[in-house]
Amino acid sequence: MIPTLLFFRDYRTFQGGHLKVADYIAHTRSSGLFTPQLFMTPASLRVSPFPRDILVRRWNPSRADALFVAGMDWPHLPIGVEDRVPVINLIQHPRHALPDDPRAAFLTRRATRICVSKEVSEAIRRTGRTNGPIHTIPAGVNGAPLSSSSVQERSIPVLICGLKNPALARGTAQALLDHGVNATVLTAPLPRTDYLRLLTQARIAITLPDAVEGFYLPALEAMAAGCAVICPDALGNRSFCRHGETCLMPEATPWALAQAALRLIADQAFARNLSSAGRQEAQRFSLEAERAAFLRLLHDLRCAISPALARA
Repeated sequence: MIPTLLFFRDYRTFQGGHLKVADYIAHTRSSGLFTPQLFMTPASLRVSPFPRDILVRRWNPSRADALFVAGMDWPHLPIGVEDRVPVINLIQHPRHALPDDPRAAFLTRRATRICVSKEVSEAIRRTGRTNGPIHTIPAGVNGAPLSSSSVQERSIPVLICGLKNPALARGTAQALLDHGVNATVLTAPLPRTDYLRLLTQARIAITLPDAVEGFYLPALEAMAAGCAVICPDALGNRSFCRHGETCLMPEATPWALAQAALRLIADQAFARNLSSAGRQEAQRFSLEAERAAFLRLLHDLRCAISPALARA
């Protein structure tokens, strides 16, 4: 019998962190090593990125063969359950290492931790409080729906992805309009298919992260879509955002962001080189690479649960 890996989600609104958990559910499902099961809280939205055929009605972590938690899932696990049931903990932000963040207290609970970037791994390792092994598996992006359009087909000169900073997005759009450039501005969530379609139609994508991110998938998705990307530094994006090589990384001000976009509009050869390098960079951060790294951990966990498998 294939053991179960039980996931927990409280899905009130779409966030990139939920999408990454959905990826890990898909990885588990493809592995043949564990059967994924998912409990969603009663308050969760019915429409979500998670498959409904793996839902369970009751949250009973003590009866699972292994558990997968992320973010603020830990309070829903009974104290000490990790001593009886193996736990995988996905960590997607360096705030887990901040002493005044509630997530920091969870580091002392035993788990195998997966961090989405080396910056996140280094942050929690520096605390000296982490109980259990730490692995870095860079977040992957699904490039398939983003790879079809050519530069000639793009009708949006500048797309500003500003969900996390609407004021900065609007200010940047105004700064561009002052120079005769009409940008398309996103400050509210869209259905994911619509959002990805806009990326494939944009020549330049300005992505606006929080000041500190654990990874920041929107910039990588824009690279995978073939956009020339502009993205300020956000710590966790440094492994794939390199100024002048894969993107431009100006300060997070309307003037600096607009000037970067105007530079790309004026120098189309440079913009093409930037988008080509960005697309190649995105290929290194594929869902396939993420899956392969995770499946190695799942295999080790399965062997620990079923010693006979290790001897096979």
